[in-house]
Amino acid sequence: AFGQPHFPTSAELRDCASHSVATVFVTTTAVCCIARRTTASSYAYDAVWTVVCIWLVTLFRSVSHYARHHSPNFAAFTYGTAMNLEVVAFVWDALLMLRRLDVWRPAGIGFGAKRLVSVMGICFQCKVLMSALYRDLLKRKEHAAWNPGDVFTWYMYLGICMMFTVIWIVYISQVIVVFAEFVILLSREARCVHGAARAETLWARRMLSYEIIACMAVGTTVTLKWATYVFYKWQIYTSGAALEAFHEFSHVDHEIDLFGTAICTAMLSGILWQPAEPHVDEISTSKTHGENMRRYDRGGSIGTQLSLTGNGRAVWQNKVEELAGRGVRLHALLDFWETLAGGNVEAMPHFDPLRSTTNDVVRQAIIPISRNEGTAIGGRALAAVWSKGENVFATHMVTHTWSSLFLHLIAGIIADAFGAQYYMEVADILLRGPEDISKLRTALRERGLLEEAYWVCAFSVNQHAGICAGFGQAPVGHESPEHLQWDANRRDTVTQELFRVCDCGESKFFNDQPERCEINKFDAMMQHLCSSVQGFTHVVVVDAAFALFSRAWCIAEIVCSSECDMPKRIMVHSAEMLDQHYDILSTIDVRECRAARVEDKDMILESIRDVEMFNTQLQLAIFGTKGLFSRWIDGQDRAAMIGRIVVRARSCRCKASVSSSVSTRLSSVRHNTYPTSEESSDTGDSVAS
Repeated sequence: AFGQPHFPTSAELRDCASHSVATVFVTTTAVCCIARRTTASSYAYDAVWTVVCIWLVTLFRSVSHYARHHSPNFAAFTYGTAMNLEVVAFVWDALLMLRRLDVWRPAGIGFGAKRLVSVMGICFQCKVLMSALYRDLLKRKEHAAWNPGDVFTWYMYLGICMMFTVIWIVYISQVIVVFAEFVILLSREARCVHGAARAETLWARRMLSYEIIACMAVGTTVTLKWATYVFYKWQIYTSGAALEAFHEFSHVDHEIDLFGTAICTAMLSGILWQPAEPHVDEISTSKTHGENMRRYDRGGSIGTQLSLTGNGRAVWQNKVEELAGRGVRLHALLDFWETLAGGNVEAMPHFDPLRSTTNDVVRQAIIPISRNEGTAIGGRALAAVWSKGENVFATHMVTHTWSSLFLHLIAGIIADAFGAQYYMEVADILLRGPEDISKLRTALRERGLLEEAYWVCAFSVNQHAGICAGFGQAPVGHESPEHLQWDANRRDTVTQELFRVCDCGESKFFNDQPERCEINKFDAMMQHLCSSVQGFTHVVVVDAAFALFSRAWCIAEIVCSSECDMPKRIMVHSAEMLDQHYDILSTIDVRECRAARVEDKDMILESIRDVEMFNTQLQLAIFGTKGLFSRWIDGQDRAAMIGRIVVRARSCRCKASVSSSVSTRLSSVRHNTYPTSEESSDTGDSVAS
């Protein structure tokens, strides 16, 4: 059927071997990509099809090579199909690269990559279309029948190939140069930060190094393939034949290029390779969970409990157990939000979700609603009112600041229930109105989350046994920052009017009666729930300004969960907000937290075993490093993470540069020295800003 048998030469056997090896390798890569189960990712989906397309190219090339002596027409058809598929694979792979470059655009990539890729795609397709003319040109050349038009066509054919080669070199070189600049920037940043910020910076530098290696590998093979191709065709044009070595090298290099492109696409897309999370040295300790609990027992409220007498300890423990039973279910929080946002709370009709803080809501909504009805004296925790006195043991303890928006507190809790990383989207839903809130409630119900219980001090503490009747002693000095803050805390954020105090008549308990006080037992209550409720976690809802990490008692709760090995989740408003505060968070230090009493701050810091390690672990939770890299991510998501880290580093360096130039200017003014005209033009804008 295929005519006379053909006995291959040694050169043809070597070509067969190269085709066979490449086909086996690319087939293995394609099978692994298809078999690999990944999450729903359009980027990974496109990468799989790119690898499959490259596999079809190698397959058709091999078939064409094996059939060229037995069935030339079939071989020509399969070879033409392979060339067209190679154009599709190249464009598809280039588009994947562009999708990664697009998310790096804020980091400074903007050299017209899309235009270069478009021109290369056109050149590649023109080369494929002209390959049909190439065979006719060779036949006419063998019979010395070339005309001037054939010479022009030949030169245009080689010119297109050379244009592609030059543009490819420019394109890949620019990508490598930009990546190298990023690596240098991240290396400098790594020397200026510590903890989780440094770990993330080093991780981004390592990922960019892998990108550079991949770009250099693919860039070299593609450049060699096209350069060899141009030289090979030029030899045929000038001498009528090419060196056999160049012929073999062009085939081998082509197969290497196909396999290299397939494996790099599969690896960088995240299908066959997932990067390890940033490395942070863990503290070497042999302490068990119980030993950590005992270590924490020496300070905090547990230390206060140990200093009490027998009856005092019993009263203390009863109050801890009472507090532990005041969880709030999500459906109650949603009901309260709808009532508040709808203006249906009599004492707070002016509620503004974009301005009203948790402090405003506690003073004007929670305290009035939780007061005993009628002429009865006192009040209860709002959580106890909602549960009608029944114990609701929470599976999550919430740490938050009263100075943050109440909207953000509710959004952070609901976002945590959904397992989201940020709460901005939930906050947007809560702002839209009853219809969207109803959809949110339905989504929670379908996931079985409406009955999930959270412990929130604003709802779970009986405010009538503490703060309802006043605002604490005024700090000394009417113009001092402390007094201004105290005065702001007793005024409504929207109306600036003084809060009305409650005259419920409930007995108040503070540090003078520690066993009956409710606001000094949060860490003891956390430990009680952690030991009695399976799956208990600590949720930290961070305000948009990240002021929570400067509050000593918020830090105390985080210290407690860290020392007791409680699972902890830190809910942040958005990635953008995290990046805006990167320069502060990258050097966070709990020793700089503030407390109304110096002795409170000292007691909290003394309960930390290793302050530096605690800072590092706190950063890990803030930046989301542990959770972020524990899930599967595709190449585009990974590029977005790297881009964010690069932007943060660049922003931080720019701020440092501006600060340095301002300091130089001010120093010269103090010493009556002035910069030269050149220096003035350079630093004027910085000083102004």
